[in-house]
Amino acid sequence: MPNNQTSRNDADFDKYFRGISQYVATKTAGMIPDWEHIPRIQRSNLIDAYSKWYDAYSLMFRPHNKKDVQKKTQVRKTSEKMLDRFINDYLHAKQVTNMDRRKMDIPSGNVVCMPYPHERDEGHHLDRRTHTSAPWHNDWNDFSHHGETTSAKAAYPESTSSP
Repeated sequence: MPNNQTSRNDADFDKYFRGISQYVATKTAGMIPDWEHIPRIQRSNLIDAYSKWYDAYSLMFRPHNKKDVQKKTQVRKTSEKMLDRFINDYLHAKQVTNMDRRKMDIPSGNVVCMPYPHERDEGHHLDRRTHTSAPWHNDWNDFSHHGETTSAKAAYPESTSSP
């Protein structure tokens, strides 16, 4: 599932890629990182990919030739593919919240949790629970998802008494 970064201009793509790289680096840093589901080698690969992208992109800030533009374009294509794969493999996992995804500017919508790449290879059970930003997203007047059958009007009656 591509994240549709091809429509972004280079400056926006750089900001997006840098934001994800920095956020992931923060969440995976330290002896006991917040996100242990991302292998350190994958974290390093993400940061290296951003460095390669920025090196090619920064050539555009000075007088450049057609070869520089071609290099930047090729590195961007490679970076987009790598970033899409990284997002799908690690940033749609259960440990990453919708708030984390919003901070990284990753559209969350209804996210289906995917197994980690190593779990796919080992045949682990796939968790297909859907995550949403609000548990009541389907019907604002139905609280039955909490085990209640009360409507919103009954739960929050308007005061009919006058002062």
